[in-house]
Amino acid sequence: MSRVQIPFLALNIFMQEKWYTFKTKKQPNSTVQLSILFFSKKISEVYNEQLHEIQKKAILKGFRKGKAPSSLIEKNFGSNIKYETLNKLVEITLPEILSLTEEKPLPYAQPEADSSLNIDDLVIGNDFTFTCHFDTHPTVVLPTDWSTIHITIPNVEPQLEDINQELQTLQERNAIHFSKQEAVTETDEIHLSLVELDANGNEISNSKRSGVKTKIGESIAGYTVKETLKGVKKGETLTMTVVTDTNKSNSPTTLQVHIEDIKGIDIPDIDDEFAQDVSATFKNVADLKQDIQKKLEKKIVPLMDGFIQTMALEELYKRVSVIVPKSAITYQLHLMWNNFVSQFGQLGKGSDSKKFLQDLEKNKDKMLEHWQPEAEKEAKNQFILYELKKQFSVSIDDNELKTKLSEHYDASKVDELYDLYKNQDMLDSLRQSVEDTESIKLLQEKITVTKNKNEHLSIKKFEEYIQQKKEKSTPNETP
Repeated sequence: MSRVQIPFLALNIFMQEKWYTFKTKKQPNSTVQLSILFFSKKISEVYNEQLHEIQKKAILKGFRKGKAPSSLIEKNFGSNIKYETLNKLVEITLPEILSLTEEKPLPYAQPEADSSLNIDDLVIGNDFTFTCHFDTHPTVVLPTDWSTIHITIPNVEPQLEDINQELQTLQERNAIHFSKQEAVTETDEIHLSLVELDANGNEISNSKRSGVKTKIGESIAGYTVKETLKGVKKGETLTMTVVTDTNKSNSPTTLQVHIEDIKGIDIPDIDDEFAQDVSATFKNVADLKQDIQKKLEKKIVPLMDGFIQTMALEELYKRVSVIVPKSAITYQLHLMWNNFVSQFGQLGKGSDSKKFLQDLEKNKDKMLEHWQPEAEKEAKNQFILYELKKQFSVSIDDNELKTKLSEHYDASKVDELYDLYKNQDMLDSLRQSVEDTESIKLLQEKITVTKNKNEHLSIKKFEEYIQQKKEKSTPNETP
């Protein structure tokens, strides 16, 4: 009779004594309940290890460090030893279990013990059931026929207003700036320094800022100005009432502003000489306009692709039902808040930054409540994208990732940029972003897109249209 040969690795697994069994149960709202039954033998083993560790460090009256008897240690630290025992059991068991389960925890939602946990139920010598729960990827059912997603787009082409806007940008870029003594006008650039004043008219420490640039009608370094700067001259000092752009409901702040300089602007005329100044390859204005026309036509392609992709995702969002776990919404709110503080917290650098951040924190709960619908929408979109990637089998390895980077950056910088992301532990985030982009491109290829023959827009009008749709779907940052 021939002998059955068991591979060494399989033999190891077969001979290893298991110290637990487990079962999972799906709960509402994309939550999974995990119950682990720990066997008494392993519990006793780990308990004695933890008891020994605490005994070595314990200092009890009448005993030198590490010399108190076990019975006394258990009497004084019994609950702590049990907690440490349970923590150790979970620590050595959970990763193995999660590698075997079909449902995985979301990366930002680690398993949490049930609130019913009572450490006194852990009795040495008996088996013990530990129950926890975690949020997992919700079920996402995508359409089976992508062609049913129908997007109608306008006809977009460069028009006179687009060309004129580009010419105006070139004029401003080639304008000559000069200091002037006369009163400021609408087109002038104002250079100033400022400091906040308290109720008694005294300067607030750490609130001075210099090198600030603004124009009539614009905000000043993040402050909305209630008085106009029209008519001021170089060298003047004035006080004015302002509120911060980030929270206009705040009580007004008084600023003392010193006009350091007023820069007039000499705008060049659009003529053949101007065209030649822009580029030596142009002989006249006609050449310049023709070049602008070509560049604008190229601009339409990515602009339209982005519009189609956004509309396709919006349509998917409407069609696909997703039960978004609470932890996913909380995570999105966390990202939104951090981004908000990072973006607008810069305004506090030249003033009392501590006070500024405290003001933000006071309004945090209201702002998070206001952002809740957008956070839920973003979380839902992320789950839809996750399912898209699976269905389209999108997976980017390191070499493909570098290739994608080379499409946007100079080839000599790709390795450096890749290493930068890697060293900052952001490579997975970059990879996910690239995979999302590739999935959306594939989605665009599969849906039905038609042009509205009766709708013709300039690039400027099309960009305004896109912005309006974005503003309708995104809540304001402050309530």
